[in-house]
Amino acid sequence: MPRRSEIVQPKAGRRGAMEETSMYIGARQLYVESRIPEVRKHQPSILFIHGAYTGSWSWQHHLSYFSKQGWECDALNLRGHYRSGATDLSEVHFADYVEDVQEVIKHLGKEHVIITTSSGGIITQKYIEGNPARAAVLINSIPPKGLELPWVDSASLAAMPPTIELERESLRAEFPDISSEDFDRCFPLFGKEAGAAAKEWRTGIEIDVSKVSCPVLVVGSDLDERIPPGVSEKIAKFYHGDYLCCEGASHLGVLLGSNWERVARAVCQWLEEQGL
Repeated sequence: MPRRSEIVQPKAGRRGAMEETSMYIGARQLYVESRIPEVRKHQPSILFIHGAYTGSWSWQHHLSYFSKQGWECDALNLRGHYRSGATDLSEVHFADYVEDVQEVIKHLGKEHVIITTSSGGIITQKYIEGNPARAAVLINSIPPKGLELPWVDSASLAAMPPTIELERESLRAEFPDISSEDFDRCFPLFGKEAGAAAKEWRTGIEIDVSKVSCPVLVVGSDLDERIPPGVSEKIAKFYHGDYLCCEGASHLGVLLGSNWERVARAVCQWLEEQGL
């Protein structure tokens, strides 16, 4: 059984300075932005992996927060996302995204804790199946095969277009904990998503849990309509990991809404409990 906790309201604290850098990696020009703390307090770095339609921009709060706690932070962008090189997403599959993660980690050449969300979560789960990581934090993650999402059915899978775009008003309704100002600022940054990859992770990605050796923390949100908190708790059980539930948070609100710092502080505390 996973250890379950509630995320508590953070207290203000003194934070340090940081340096911002960025680079493009490989033939696909995978864009990676980094934050280097003035005083590094933790040996592994943190790699942030975004979810569908988004990019490293969705981690701006967390990049700043963790670097000011003494973590060196990197945030990648999968092919065809945000500032990475242009890619025909209609030809992209799930395995291609896993390959992007492998390429970036190999290029960076350092040990990482991986913090990820949504579809980035299932990409990370496939990566840590046999690849080293110091720890993995899965926030509102797509589950592995065998843990079904209630809204996925054969009709929606059959109707999956080659690329997927988000509709503004329906997206806005999903995130009541993101202010109108923040939503208006972020919405133009959302991009298209690869239909084939989405179909594959919604159908279910096989994970051999015996090949996952790092500690796993799963974070769920009680207002998440895409990944219900019950599914997140089942993912924690699957990995014999720990589980945190964030009350009053939506699927993306844990990154961009009023609850982001509560989640960041709780994750930071969990990493310290792992001796990291």
